[in-house]
Amino acid sequence: MNCLKIICLYFCPSVNPNFEEYLEGQYLFEANQLLIDREKHLFGEITEADAITAHEEAVKKLAADYEALEKRIEQTVQQSLSLSSEETVPALTSAVKAIKLEEEQDQLWKQRCQTPPAWRPKKWKEHHDKVLHELVYSRLENPSSPTGDQENQSPIRADVQSMGRQLKEDMQWVVEEVKNCYPPEMDICNFYARQYHQTFKAKLKQIADSVLDDKDCSFLLRWVKEFYPGILEKPELASNINTEALGNLLPDELLKPLEEQYLSKQQSDLMIYIDRVLDEAKKEWDQGKEPTRDDGCYVSPVAYDVIQVELLQQLDIKEAEIDAFIKMY
Repeated sequence: MNCLKIICLYFCPSVNPNFEEYLEGQYLFEANQLLIDREKHLFGEITEADAITAHEEAVKKLAADYEALEKRIEQTVQQSLSLSSEETVPALTSAVKAIKLEEEQDQLWKQRCQTPPAWRPKKWKEHHDKVLHELVYSRLENPSSPTGDQENQSPIRADVQSMGRQLKEDMQWVVEEVKNCYPPEMDICNFYARQYHQTFKAKLKQIADSVLDDKDCSFLLRWVKEFYPGILEKPELASNINTEALGNLLPDELLKPLEEQYLSKQQSDLMIYIDRVLDEAKKEWDQGKEPTRDDGCYVSPVAYDVIQVELLQQLDIKEAEIDAFIKMY
């Protein structure tokens, strides 16, 4: 049965869609309401003994329908980040309402002295959170948005950029579309932000634990200290996410060795340049060309050259990495 027929059934007062029709039309909340009504009838309005004996087949059918609905809701949640808004929003909104309704039903059964059905508690909210956690992990494990210039990048830089771009695109989708499918109390934007942050953090921790060359070390530091915070500070994300609660991407025990490696490399490069400049100055002096004098004292432009080269070197590194970052987006 197509969606148009379902809509006609839904809005026609003379027709009551059944569970299968609601399920096929993605009216998951309405399908859930029917199941809860059947559950109340089987386990509430009649005696428990009757529900087990005379209504055994009805109980089995209800259990099967609950399983079918749960599977459809899981599929809908799994597709939260991959469908168009026209396909996602209505079905996901209905799925979230069904999950919330099931949480309420679980609580009602906890308050009863009666033995609950075998499927209670459903714990759909807990399952929902697990599905999203696995979804986020799979999105960063296999990013769908590769960067354009991966041939000239190390595998580490290519992986980090791909994950960063996927994170940015997905979080934008969450605040623009997915957010509208959830009630405010579920705080879905911060939930997704925590999932992406923790997953990205774990990935970068694995990288930082390995032996990095100097370029990868510098790149990783820039991502942790500049690029990632820059993504979270974008207005559309910052207005929906508590960024301070996320914490740092890398712990100090991993960050400090990277910083030390970076500074050691800069110091080494600078000393090599100073040695070269001094060698050139010594050669000129050995050839009889004395340094210039200022107020009777020998002066050399070496100090100015060293400062200028160091600044230009830092600028070149920063411009190259920022250019790569801009190309991602």
